[in-house]
Formats: sequence, C-alpha cells, structure tokens
Amino acid sequence: MVKRFCKMNRQEIAFSLDEINQLVAASDYVCRSCARSSCNKANLCKPIRIEKAQVQVADTKQDEQSVLPTPNKKAFKLAKKGLKKQRKQYKKLNKLLKKQQKLAKKQQKLQRKFEKLTQAPVPQVDLLDTGSSLH
Repeated sequence: MVKRFCKMNRQEIAFSLDEINQLVAASDYVCRSCARSSCNKANLCKPIRIEKAQVQVADTKQDEQSVLPTPNKKAFKLAKKGLKKQRKQYKKLNKLLKKQQKLAKKQQKLQRKFEKLTQAPVPQVDLLDTGSSLH
C-alpha cells in the first residue's frame, strides 16, 4: 500500500479493506490533520505516536469515598463562594479608592486655581475719568 490513507478514495478503500483492517487494528500512530490511525506512520500524512495508556488499579474504598458527597466538599464549596464574594468586594473597594483619590487630586487642583484667582490683584477702573479716553 503506497498511498497514504488521507489520499485514498472510496473505491481504493473498499478494494484494500482487509489490508487496512490489519494496519488499523493495532494502531500506534494517528494523523494530526485527518485523525486516521495506523500501525505504520508511512500511511499517514502527519503522524504522531499514540502513547499507550497505563492501567491503574484503584482501591474500591477510595472510589466509594470519592463518589459519596462529604461534608468537607460542602464546606469547601461554601468557603470557595465566600472567597469569591470577598474578592469581589475587595475589587469594588479598590475601585472606589482609586475614584476617591482621583477626585481628591482634582479638588486640590481646583483649590489651587481658586486661591490663585483670589490672591491676584483686581485691576480698579476709574469710572470718573472717562471723558479723556473718548474719541
């Protein structure tokens, strides 16, 4: 079989179905682009090696404990919710603090501007001597 599985059409697949079954039965590689599998990486366009899964023997007591809801899980959920609320409140307080600092800075700037305007001498205009400046 010279062609890659990705390039085969239906007639070719039907014609060489027995050979394909032998290659796919104990697949060691899978194609990254088309998700086909084979025991030989030459039959795939972008092969990647399949890692064999290790069988884990678990104790039945541990399985039973993980299935049953325990008060610790409930307490953990409640603590997690409380922590989330606390973070949210902290975020709101930080936002308010920044806003307050910004307003205080703006108030100081306006106060300085006001002091500058009140301390500046006001030019006095003589209302009596207006006849000499007329045309």
